[in-house]
Amino acid sequence: MYDLVVAGNVHNMRLIEGKGGPSDDTLSEYVVYIYDSLEFKFHVGETYHQFHTNPVLGRYVPPSYLKTLRDIQIKAGMSSPCDARRVLR
Repeated sequence: MYDLVVAGNVHNMRLIEGKGGPSDDTLSEYVVYIYDSLEFKFHVGETYHQFHTNPVLGRYVPPSYLKTLRDIQIKAGMSSPCDARRVLR
């Protein structure tokens, strides 16, 4: 499937093999970490943590990401609504 990832990389972002360690995968700008799904099990991320403005980086995040994509992924079962208060208990 890596060939599909390369073909879809229309913005020529760096593709880096994911290592999975707590300090290994820390680059945040314009990097896509590629993980072997046989070695690293997939986990659906919480919606509240995926679709936010990320004020730490201070960059614009369009509504198409914050709302439209979030709603599409929830409807398709690719993400799930989550109450952050439940997660933090």
